Amino acid sequence: MKLNISTPKGYDNLVARVNNLSNNFERQWGTMNATEMLVHCNKANQLILNSPPSSRGDTFKQNLMRILFLHLPFSIPKNIQAPKPLRKKNRCKSY
Repeated sequence: MKLNISTPKGYDNLVARVNNLSNNFERQWGTMNATEMLVHCNKANQLILNSPPSSRGDTFKQNLMRILFLHLPFSIPKNIQAPKPLRKKNRCKSY
């Protein structure tokens, strides 16, 4: 069974992996090192948390995608390109 962050075992595994990160780890997936990966994840969270609240309710498509992504196990393909605001060249200079 694949790990899923919506399960306690998957969540604990993810937390343990993040806690064990070090700046001298070898790249194991993609082209980012550990520091760049954490910056990338923080930028994604900032985009989500700082976005203005919507005045509309969720659409059928949004509800369906939420069910699919949160409740079905899936794997993310390697080397896919991130959305433009999260790409390496656009990252915040304060990091």
